[in-house]
Amino acid sequence: KWILIGFLLGVVAGLGAIGLFLSVEFFTGLFLKLGTGYSPPLAGGFQNSYTYDLFIERPWLFPVVAGFGGLLVGLITTRFSPESEGHGTDAVIDAYHHKSGNIRARVPLIKAIASSITIGSGGSGGTEGPAGQIAGGFGSLIGKLFKLDEDERRIAVAAGLGAGIGSIFKIPLGGAVFSAEVFYRRDFEVRALIPGLVASVTGYTVFGFVFGWDRLFTIPFDLVKYTHPVSLILYAIVGLVSAVVSIAWVKTFYSISDYFSRVRFPKYLKPAIGGVLVGMIGIVFPQVLGTSYGWLQIAINKDYTLMPLYALGAVIIFKILATSLTIGSGGSAGVFGPSMVIGGLLGAFIGTAFHLLGLFTWIDVSSVIIVGMVSFFGATAKTPISSIIMGSELTGGYALLAPMMLATFIAYIMSGQHNSIFRSQVLSRSESPAHRREYQRVILSDHYVKD
Repeated sequence: KWILIGFLLGVVAGLGAIGLFLSVEFFTGLFLKLGTGYSPPLAGGFQNSYTYDLFIERPWLFPVVAGFGGLLVGLITTRFSPESEGHGTDAVIDAYHHKSGNIRARVPLIKAIASSITIGSGGSGGTEGPAGQIAGGFGSLIGKLFKLDEDERRIAVAAGLGAGIGSIFKIPLGGAVFSAEVFYRRDFEVRALIPGLVASVTGYTVFGFVFGWDRLFTIPFDLVKYTHPVSLILYAIVGLVSAVVSIAWVKTFYSISDYFSRVRFPKYLKPAIGGVLVGMIGIVFPQVLGTSYGWLQIAINKDYTLMPLYALGAVIIFKILATSLTIGSGGSAGVFGPSMVIGGLLGAFIGTAFHLLGLFTWIDVSSVIIVGMVSFFGATAKTPISSIIMGSELTGGYALLAPMMLATFIAYIMSGQHNSIFRSQVLSRSESPAHRREYQRVILSDHYVKD
């Protein structure tokens, strides 16, 4: 049964990821390229040329374009699907714990449209969360069509979430483990692992068949290595800095989100306001607009003419602010991607700064970027195991396994158990409303059998 369900979920996850990727590209061309003359660089896995010249014809139009995109998203979500605003992964976690795995059938379509417009018009966000919510919504639909019970329906939703993320980020194993880890800050949903593996591998295969099997980022594999124990000092510093910045990122995100929830404006106008503010940031720092994957690729390529040290530091700060404004105001996009970008740029900043000081010069900056991505996301999402696996998939092996483990667990522990970008996470299965209901049913059933 679960092989069949996992396969169906994977097919839909792969097709959904393809549709979402193409839709984001369409709206990016319509809003940013046609409207402002800005063509955001792509990640290495989706481009043939790695050179990029930053020239924007009409940067002053960023606030207009992003504000208009936010207005469209506000009208769509307010009218058709309020649960499609915000970041998709947290909505799936909430449905898992509090809504018996029920996600309305219209959510995947509305989420895909709203997220494509948000990101395509310059809103700062990622595609992984929306892809996960799209596939998770189909998992809920599968549960209803197959007449699964409440517990099995939640497992189908979890498997769909992992398949969506594993497909569009090209990390099938990481996506599957993420689907078992992300619901808790100190626990695993082990039962979701096998369905998640089937679904994630299938979705990755469908997506890869269309867009190729190259990894999302092009990485100099001959330079990505761990060769000296002293290197662990630098990677421990990366973990500590990741923890501090992770706390700042989460607090900023929810401070802005809470402010927009309190402010007395029509709900459909709030994403437009957020879009205008993000567009104003984009006039000075266009690197924060959209997914920013291409700019992380430029950092990996060590193109210091486009990303010098001061620009790296500024983009980290303003990427946090822009993403918080985009999603916190009611825009529709994911926080998975921005967390990876912020962590990667943080690693680039630390590695470059130490090189300028003449320290740890035998460590290539691209290695520090990968470790920064993994440790920062592990701390932010409270998913250390799946984050390390994602890093291994991105690097194509275990060359950085020891540094990633050290930095990630330092960041995860030092950031604290309550500092998570996913508010709907609970500490463990014993604190999940879903598991409490299941436990009560088992106790009652056992009681009746004894009687």
